[in-house]
Amino acid sequence: MLPESLPEIPQRSLTSQGVLYRPLQEIEVFVEDEGSEVFYEELIYRLLDKKHRIVKVFPLRGRLNVISECQNYCDKHPALFIIDGDLSWVAGEPQPNIDRLSVNQCYCIENYLICENAAVEIAFENCGKDSREDIKGKLKWSDTRKAIESPLVELFCEFAIAHKLVPTLKTTSYGFDSVCTQHKKRALPQFDSKKSALLADTIRKAVIAESGATTYQTLRDHVYARISAIQDPLDVVSGKDFLIPLLMFCIKQVVNSNLTRDSFVLRLAKHCSLEKLRGLNSALVREITRYHDAQPVS
Repeated sequence: MLPESLPEIPQRSLTSQGVLYRPLQEIEVFVEDEGSEVFYEELIYRLLDKKHRIVKVFPLRGRLNVISECQNYCDKHPALFIIDGDLSWVAGEPQPNIDRLSVNQCYCIENYLICENAAVEIAFENCGKDSREDIKGKLKWSDTRKAIESPLVELFCEFAIAHKLVPTLKTTSYGFDSVCTQHKKRALPQFDSKKSALLADTIRKAVIAESGATTYQTLRDHVYARISAIQDPLDVVSGKDFLIPLLMFCIKQVVNSNLTRDSFVLRLAKHCSLEKLRGLNSALVREITRYHDAQPVS
């Protein structure tokens, strides 16, 4: 009789999984979250453009585990450990400077997937009767971006300040539902800028009460100066918990079809622009090249 599920791999053994796949790929890639490895594999496959082999990505169950395993990694085989920027990146805190560690220059890897062309392609595939241009006109992603950018950036600015000054304060765990309104019972939720502003104000007042107005304002000025220098301000907003659900709702308003989150994220990874991923591509190629350069000439 087969067991109901396979036993969970112990934490201490997660990094060693890569050894089994060495005959099949040129580099071992370790990431934070279980469930993210499939779309990571798709992104990296596209990034390497078949020039280097990659078949499996390994999740290490959390940011701190990735950092710890990277610090302890002493094998000569090519490996890259990838972590998200998170609120510490938004706040401009120094990022870990460890060999083989790559920090996504955005809130999380899902931010790289937010792409109008990818959204149009997915809607086009699901529709089957409207042209891409018609779908793009219906999607109106540019208008949606303009409507959400300022309130969501404001909210994540407050989240980042709270993360640094009052770490125990609830922030991103509020989730996307906290800034949405469902006008009718079966209608899709809509982003509500008033709810977003109210939540930002609630966080702001709690931080000021705990740390003082002067300390709060000094850090706020620093965070906003940092955000103003970022090419895409929405990169400071959680792609995973806020932007992905929002983009799904936008598509569902255009195409009446069932989209599962996992399928949607994978399809975004297949179609999204790779422009923002140049840094990750460079890190992968650099690690592979360094290994090959170190091999003795036969």
